[in-house]
Amino acid sequence: TDTKTIKYTSRMRRRVSQLWKRIWTTNRQPNADVELMNEYMTTETKTTPQRLSSEDIHLLCQQLAANDANLVTLDLSKQDLDYEDANALGNALRINDTLCMLNLGENLLGDEGAFVLLEALQHHVALEYLLLNKNNISNLSALAPILPPALKWLDLSGNNIYVAEHLLEAAALHPTLDTLDLSVNHIGKNDARAVSCALQSLVEINLFANRLDDATCLVLADSGYGSVQKLNLGYNHIGNEGAKGLLLAMEKPNALKSLVLTGNAITNMEIKVALRAGAATL
Repeated sequence: TDTKTIKYTSRMRRRVSQLWKRIWTTNRQPNADVELMNEYMTTETKTTPQRLSSEDIHLLCQQLAANDANLVTLDLSKQDLDYEDANALGNALRINDTLCMLNLGENLLGDEGAFVLLEALQHHVALEYLLLNKNNISNLSALAPILPPALKWLDLSGNNIYVAEHLLEAAALHPTLDTLDLSVNHIGKNDARAVSCALQSLVEINLFANRLDDATCLVLADSGYGSVQKLNLGYNHIGNEGAKGLLLAMEKPNALKSLVLTGNAITNMEIKVALRAGAATL
């Protein structure tokens, strides 16, 4: 198998980093967030030129199980991997202790496939970056307690998640996790307390294009932003009342450097000016 199909290039890593920075910090026109996020969510898969055969997958599993020191990052995005493939990978990952980055974005894992993989990874000592975006994952309650112990970055964007309470609470208690991407899901006000909890310990949280509303922001007014430095709440259902709550949260001690609020229904000019004077992009 061509190593270009399984390894991240330094150019691609720089590109993802640049896109991430643009999403958080750039002043944009309406709908630009959507375009940037779509670009971000597909960038990490552009180095996979062709679909791998079942034989290729089998060989990769053998390579993982053998703890090949050259296999540090693995890109298996856009491969139509399903539960059976996840099970095969899981068996290999239980033995592996060298893989640092695993991209399984845009596959067909579903809840069962995601559970099998995370169960296999729950004692993996090296994995720091895990991408499970666009896999039709909806139930996070079983996944939350089994996050890999060294994980720093978890991407669950573009799935079908309505309730993220258990994951957000587990993320808040995780010893190494600092970046969580739950953008383009259906997370709403019922997770407000859990969002507040996660803000107290994570560094970056992306909740772009969900269903968070004013009630969520009023909860944040009580708890503050905690340790989070970058928070993306763009394209949610936040209005003027919610924006007031976000302003109140800024009065509490915090580490906030970037707050993205573009694409919401904030119309009060005084509030918008005050938010921009803080760390907000509208």
